[in-house]
Amino acid sequence: MSADVPSAVVQRIAIPGVNGTDTPPTPDATGVVYPYTVAYFDGAPRSSDRESDDRVQEEQGFQTVTVGKSIAQVRMSRKRLVDALTDWRPEVTGRSCSKVEHDGSQPTRPDPAMPDRTLYIATDQWRVVSDPV
Repeated sequence: MSADVPSAVVQRIAIPGVNGTDTPPTPDATGVVYPYTVAYFDGAPRSSDRESDDRVQEEQGFQTVTVGKSIAQVRMSRKRLVDALTDWRPEVTGRSCSKVEHDGSQPTRPDPAMPDRTLYIATDQWRVVSDPV
């Protein structure tokens, strides 16, 4: 069990075969191993579904960015990520979590932030709702 939803998600993404490939990673000339996925989390706004209006329900949104050297590499890595997160329910100490919802995605595209090399990125948006147990 994890301390919070972001920790549980990061642990899930880090499983070999999810973040990257099953083959041993080989760094490129810059020392980076491709493909890889990173996750960015929002502030987990709280809401209430109770009459007392205690803000205890958390909705943790996050975005994943899968990065690779080719469109095919990103497509394969992204599929592993989607398979790993779809219908998965994070286990968080003291919270009951919903299954991860895949709210949206963008097409694979060249990464404009890396003019010195050709990289491709794909982004997906996700959400997990949790309540105290």
